[in-house]
Amino acid sequence: MWVVLPMSALYRPSWLIVPALLMAAALVTSCTSGTSALQPASVGLRVTDSAGPHPTFQVVGVFDRDGNDLAIPDPASVATPQAYPTATCAPGLSIGVAGDLSGEAAEVGGRTRDGAALAVMQFNASHPSCQLTIREFDTKNADLTTLQAAKDAVADTSVIGLIGPMGSHEYDLVGEKLAQAGLVAATPSAGDPRLSSHGWTNFFRAVGTDTDSAVAAGNYLARRLGSQKICVVTQDRSETIDAARAIGKTLGSVENADCRATVGDDTRLNSADVQAIASAAPDAVFFAGYGFAAGPFVSLLRKAGNEATFLGWQGLVDSDFITKAGQAARHVLAVGSWQPPVPNLQKAFRDAFGWDDGRYTPEAYELATIMVNGIASGAVTDRASMLSYFKTYRGNGFTRHYEWDERGELKTAPFWVWEVD
Repeated sequence: MWVVLPMSALYRPSWLIVPALLMAAALVTSCTSGTSALQPASVGLRVTDSAGPHPTFQVVGVFDRDGNDLAIPDPASVATPQAYPTATCAPGLSIGVAGDLSGEAAEVGGRTRDGAALAVMQFNASHPSCQLTIREFDTKNADLTTLQAAKDAVADTSVIGLIGPMGSHEYDLVGEKLAQAGLVAATPSAGDPRLSSHGWTNFFRAVGTDTDSAVAAGNYLARRLGSQKICVVTQDRSETIDAARAIGKTLGSVENADCRATVGDDTRLNSADVQAIASAAPDAVFFAGYGFAAGPFVSLLRKAGNEATFLGWQGLVDSDFITKAGQAARHVLAVGSWQPPVPNLQKAFRDAFGWDDGRYTPEAYELATIMVNGIASGAVTDRASMLSYFKTYRGNGFTRHYEWDERGELKTAPFWVWEVD
């Protein structure tokens, strides 16, 4: 029987991304049949011109780190949890999920956990002779509970694969302990590029790094949009400063150093920086920061008469940005490493749990699918064989190809372009 430990936070989302996908629904075998192929959008072109009263984020394309278009996998090639219906396996095997399930980041953590749980649910429904369990390890977004969660996951010998930890700081805190245990820890969301530099052979990441997302944004501006004069603005936080530094290296002489700026969280106080950008008259502005800060900043820019392309780091994709920018949010772009909702997966998720999926839910679902299929194929029976399976795995998810290099990074990570319309 499939088991999910009690869900303490049944919540509704405080933010909502409403993409208008230029693609058909992807395949989830248990939900539909005869689904047509996903079609990638032309990068740099808006999907629609809704001109409605309420701006929303919409997907306009997917490309790699260097700015090249990526094709969406044929749905017939996408791995599903129902691949080995006659499989048998030893009783008592579990897939673990480690992340913030009841703390400040529980909204994302809970939906990520449920993405993995959905894959196990579908697997168990199709494999009567191989029943798996989900084990939860709640980090609560605190160092002591993160350490305890990792200790518990390592000690639970039924767990032969772990989805998570989800946050970069969490993973960095316990990565060595998980590596020493030889427990595959595949993160659907942690973006700190330093995580793959520790030599942890059990580390696997389902998304591109925060740095690569910034590099991809730079290549999108310079190579795809043809921007020749770009101002780089960064919010004063370590991760956003790293992103600004990465895009600066990518842009080279295309970045205009005269309008480079570092701003605080309250960007309404940065009128001097706004005027410097307006005076420089760039054809594009890159903002390395979060939506709550980017919103007021772009509003000030537009009031100052600057209509340059405004492209944000992935932290900009947030309803706070639209709320604070108002109509100035229209046609603002952002680059993110997570895939947009897949319509049929959304339906399966809603049918199973009664609420909407969220950011990183598809990635967790796909990582769990890889794990359960490894077990069903007979190739995985314990932690050591799960590790071997991941190291040599090649297969498609809904929107990306899963194949990792020796550091645990995707060989080709996709990046999505969003536009507010």
